[in-house]
Amino acid sequence: MSGTEDENLGPLGVSPNDETPEGWCEVTCVFPDLKVSTKFIGGKLVKRPEAGVFDCKFSQRSVVLTLECKNAKKKMKKYSYEIKKLPANIDPDESKVKYKNGKVILRLKKEEAKSWQREITSNGIDQHEEEDELEKGE
Repeated sequence: MSGTEDENLGPLGVSPNDETPEGWCEVTCVFPDLKVSTKFIGGKLVKRPEAGVFDCKFSQRSVVLTLECKNAKKKMKKYSYEIKKLPANIDPDESKVKYKNGKVILRLKKEEAKSWQREITSNGIDQHEEEDELEKGE
């Protein structure tokens, strides 16, 4: 066995914040095993995970985050988090990901600077429902 567990784990917690500067929404995902160090990349100091694989893909209405990092017992853990349907469109090219010890912050640049607070309060950041998948299958 390679030391990597097959099962992908989700974040310990997810906290959306729509009360950021206008036109942005931040989603904080808690991954207790994530350790971050500062690296010099492209002439700037940037915080990146210390070890493992990390990737974040933004599309107009969704986000897929995957990361692999060592836990306290030095075993690799795989984590993933997906927002299948955001409350509205984002600009994937302007959206960003920030890494901090124990968490990942997704900075989503909205196409329209309209509040998502009502949608987030009602359904959470992911507006995806099982009926959405059933409609696609018909």
